Amino acid sequence: MDKSKREQFINQMMGYVTGAALSGMIYIGDRVGLFKALAGAGPVSSTELAAKAGLQERYVREWLSAMAAAGIVEYDAAAERFIFPEEHAAVLADDNSPSFLAGFFQNTPAMINVAPRVAEAFVKGGGVPFSEYGPDLVVGIDRSNRAQYQFHLVKRWLAAMPQVVTCLQNGGRAADVGCGSGYPSILMAQAFPQSRFFGFDVSEESLERARADARRKGVADRVEFQRASATALPNNPKFDVITSFDAIHDMVDPRGVLRSIRGALADDGTYFMVEPKAGDTLTENMGPMGAMMYSMSTLHCMTVSLAHGGEGIGTAIGPTKIKELAEQAGFTRVRRLPIEHLAQAFYEIRP
Repeated sequence: MDKSKREQFINQMMGYVTGAALSGMIYIGDRVGLFKALAGAGPVSSTELAAKAGLQERYVREWLSAMAAAGIVEYDAAAERFIFPEEHAAVLADDNSPSFLAGFFQNTPAMINVAPRVAEAFVKGGGVPFSEYGPDLVVGIDRSNRAQYQFHLVKRWLAAMPQVVTCLQNGGRAADVGCGSGYPSILMAQAFPQSRFFGFDVSEESLERARADARRKGVADRVEFQRASATALPNNPKFDVITSFDAIHDMVDPRGVLRSIRGALADDGTYFMVEPKAGDTLTENMGPMGAMMYSMSTLHCMTVSLAHGGEGIGTAIGPTKIKELAEQAGFTRVRRLPIEHLAQAFYEIRP
């Protein structure tokens, strides 16, 4: 046995244990408002932060110690005060920042909580349905993506397809499949007041969030959210634009969904698909991003599909699989758009 290799692996594993523990602490800090209380506060003591946030000082002190030891906050030992750099606040405290990541830490406990059920599926088959993950997953997914949509959907992503922009400017019909909490449809309705937008999902909890948000944003008269299976989309009249955001790889019947999208799309329409940025093979996906994708797939994306006897494509859906699904559904043009993004890939798919 190579002892140095073993020691290196031990350190690697302990790093993962530390990361898991810190994920819980970040979840707590986000949930009880500690990051927001720290943002812009300057150097503070645990007593001052506890008073500002309305929390118990002993818990806040221990939480701050973990944050300081991890380098998430800075610690002035002489003054016994903690500082939250503005660069870190943009990532963990500002929901409107394009760098915001705290939503992912709201997702993580929801997925870890079902790990025992997933372990059972390893033995017995099947999976864990979406309904068993609880509200934190619904809200966390929404928060994880909102800033990206807010800053990039209209100005960068849709702008890469001029025919889509022109259509929506002139009053088209657009649908979002697997719409979740509906934020992309709401943003597009705000940007293109001449068009009508529809969101389809099977989660009534998500749809209620979407409807409430549309009312708050003043676009409920032009955005309609309906409970509908993605394999049975309304197709009369046809839609000029159909979108899906990180949804196809989760589907029970992705091939049926693509056929349904093709049937609901006008012959001169555009289907805009956003999926995780993955290669076609394990070799291409080696590294931290691949490890995250395969782990999240096992704990959520794949098992949700398998729970209903689905295909279980999983999170790491590569471009070859996407092209295969689209062509089988009757599409003839599949183009990966030249949009740079750390974690997402973008496809323009046309009849």
